[in-house]
Amino acid sequence: MSHSDKILIIDDHKLFTAGLSTVLDQMERPLSVHELSSATQALSELEQSNDYQLILVDIKMPSMSGLDFIRALNSRSISARVCIISGTEDVKLIQTAFDAGAIGFIPKSSPVNIMTKAIEKVLSGGVFIPDYLASSIVLDSTNSSAGYGANTSKEGSSEPTISIRQKEILVLMQEGKTNNQMADILAVSPSTVKFHVAGLFKLLNVRTRTECVNVARQLNLT
Repeated sequence: MSHSDKILIIDDHKLFTAGLSTVLDQMERPLSVHELSSATQALSELEQSNDYQLILVDIKMPSMSGLDFIRALNSRSISARVCIISGTEDVKLIQTAFDAGAIGFIPKSSPVNIMTKAIEKVLSGGVFIPDYLASSIVLDSTNSSAGYGANTSKEGSSEPTISIRQKEILVLMQEGKTNNQMADILAVSPSTVKFHVAGLFKLLNVRTRTECVNVARQLNLT
């Protein structure tokens, strides 16, 4: 009996999920396909057990986005190969997903043959980016496994040095996340988030989140 690779599809659009499942059923490689409509639900399942060879997730979903889902996996040290499959082609957003640890980006508009080729490639351990986006995405990142790295000051520089966790908080703050949302993503308590936010305010000499984000951008901290 041949081994079946187990795939999880996370997408709140049931019609697309059904279509993608049909595409996967047509592949020569034996697959066991499972579907969930919520990244939050998927995260809860993966915290208990993870035997998926590949997770396909939409980048834009209610409650928890595909990007936040990848970050949440990283924060919980859940090892998973995650490929974004989405209708958005925002290069900055796609780059952020790769920096966070995505191993592929498949546009929802892809023809069936391209989609199956992409899934075959990531299942085989490769990385997939459409040819027309390849020159716009940087894969060689020096960031940590969670997609972020400590910001170390150059010798003689007066720029502040922030920790990996502070940088995670800054990135999420830029996206408008609340303390509770950041706590859920980073698997910490809201009080821990509040502590780090206060630390950033003090470090950057600011009083509001808007000021904090603006100063951080000026100093290239994110």
